[in-house]
Amino acid sequence: SEYRSIDNLDTLRAWVAEAMNAEWLALDTETTGLDPMLAGLVGISLSTAPNTGIYIPVGHIYAERNLAVADLVPILDPLWNDVG
Repeated sequence: SEYRSIDNLDTLRAWVAEAMNAEWLALDTETTGLDPMLAGLVGISLSTAPNTGIYIPVGHIYAERNLAVADLVPILDPLWNDVG
């Protein structure tokens, strides 16, 4: 298994560039609760192969470093727009 946390935008850009060539993409979110109208985003998990993946912290109280969601949007956007 190869799972890692990414808290650097350049590292995330490199991961996305590789992910653009993958056959599939899995997405999961970690939130502060189950109600989508009240829950806050804590992190985003992405994977392009079994037993691998990345985790992007965005709202951890005790994390050393969170990435801002506004900074993630332009980096992750090509993954969503390449679906087809």
